Amino acid sequence: MRDSWLPLQYNIDAKKLERQLYADAKWQIYEMNDGSKSILALKDLAEKWIEKGFLDRTVFQSINFGGQTIYAFNITGGEFLFPLNDSIYPESLDDALAFAHAMHRTRTIDGETPLHDAIYIEKLSFLLPTWSVSEQKEDAQVLGEWLTSGANISTDSFKRLSNFVSWMNKDALQQVIRTAGLECHMDEHDLSDKSPGFQEKKPFSLPGRPALETFFNDYIIDILAHQERYKKLGIEFPSAVILYGPPGCGKTFAAEKLVAYLDWPCHVINSGSIGSPYIHDTSKKINEIFNKAMEDAPSVILIDEMEAYVSNRNDENSGSKSHIEEVGEFLRLIPKAVESKVLLIGMTNYLDMIDPAIKRRGRFEHLVEVGMPSKEEVRALIEALLKKLPMANELDIEPLIEKMTGKPLSDCSSAIREAARIAAKAGKDYIDQESLDAALGVVARDDKEEERKIGF
Repeated sequence: MRDSWLPLQYNIDAKKLERQLYADAKWQIYEMNDGSKSILALKDLAEKWIEKGFLDRTVFQSINFGGQTIYAFNITGGEFLFPLNDSIYPESLDDALAFAHAMHRTRTIDGETPLHDAIYIEKLSFLLPTWSVSEQKEDAQVLGEWLTSGANISTDSFKRLSNFVSWMNKDALQQVIRTAGLECHMDEHDLSDKSPGFQEKKPFSLPGRPALETFFNDYIIDILAHQERYKKLGIEFPSAVILYGPPGCGKTFAAEKLVAYLDWPCHVINSGSIGSPYIHDTSKKINEIFNKAMEDAPSVILIDEMEAYVSNRNDENSGSKSHIEEVGEFLRLIPKAVESKVLLIGMTNYLDMIDPAIKRRGRFEHLVEVGMPSKEEVRALIEALLKKLPMANELDIEPLIEKMTGKPLSDCSSAIREAARIAAKAGKDYIDQESLDAALGVVARDDKEEERKIGF
C-alpha cells in the first residue's frame, strides 16, 4: 500500500476514512466507518473523468490537504468496487454479466481509452479508466483475464476460454461476451465437446524472434492451414519439436505464444504434473496426460525441462528401473500422440542429456536451437513492448538496445517495466526519454547480483 493522502478518521461527507483498500499513483480507495467506500483522485485524473463524461463535477468534494488538491466521492452499497489489477474475480454468472454490462456501458461513454487499468464500480455500472503507464490491452483480453482469474486468455479464443471457465456453460459464456459488446468467435465445433481443427486467422508473429517465427509458420501453421494439400503428399500433422537453449532465451515464451495462437487445449508435463516419489506412479501420470490430450485432440502437450524425464537411460545417474520405464512410456506414446493430432513441444536447457531414442527422427523430428537474442531481435521486441504503452512521440532506444543485446528477452521486459514505474512515480502519464534513461541506469546497476538484493 502507498502512504495515505489523508489521515485515517478524516471526515468526508460526515463519514470517516476507516482503512485504505487500494492505491495507485493518482488514486486511492478507502473503506469508510459506515461500510461505504470513498474514491480519492488527484485533480488531473478527476478532471479527466469529468471531461470524458464518466462523473459529474457535483459528485466530488474538493479537499486541499498537504499542498495538493484531492477530489473525493463516496459509493454506498456492498457491490464490487476494485481495480482490475487486483485478484478479485467473478463467482457466478450474475457477476460476469454485471461486469460485461459495465464494460459495454463504459464503451458508450468512451470508445477508445484502454480499460486494463480501470476501477470497476458495479453500482455505477462502468469501468473507470485511470490512464496509467502500463501495458495496454484490448477489451477482449481484459474480459478474458477477468473471467479466468487472471489467465492470459482473450475472449477471441473461445475454445480455450470455455475450458478455463468450467463453472459456466458455453451458451452462458457466449451471452457474457456479447453483453460486453464484443464479437463471439465461435462455430458449431465450439458448441460440441470435440475440439475444432485449426481455424485460419491473422498471421502468427513472435516479436524479437524472426527465425523461430518463420519455423513455426512453415513447419506447423502452414501444415495446419492447408491440411488437404499436405495430406496428399503424405504429411498428416506437424511433427514433434524440441526447443533447446540456455535459461532465459525465450523457449517457454515462444511455445506459449504458439499455444495461444492455435487456441487448442494445452496439457503441460512438468514436475508438478507428473512428479511422484512412488515407483510406477510417474509413468501412470505420463500416460494419463497423453491420453487426455489425445481425447481433446487436436491439442498440445508442452514438456518443460524435459531432460528431467527423458534423460539418457545409459547415464549412470539416470539408469534406475523406474527411469527406464518412464522413458519407455514416452517412446511408446509419442508417435501415438502425433498420429492422434497432438502437437508435442519439448523444452530443455540441456539437449545432450536427452535420451538418443527420444531425439531420433520419427519421434521429435525437429531440434530447434533458441539462442540469446541478437541486436535486431532485441530492437523488435523493445519496439513491440513500447507500442503497448503510452509513450512520447520520439524516444532514443539505441542505448537500451545495446545494453540488452545478448541478454535474456525477459530482461527487455523488465527494463521497459522499470521505465513505466519510474514514469508513474514521477506523476507522468507516459514513458518519456528521462524515464527510459533512468531505467537504463537501473538495469546497468542490476547487472551485479549484489546490487539487486534488497535488505531491511
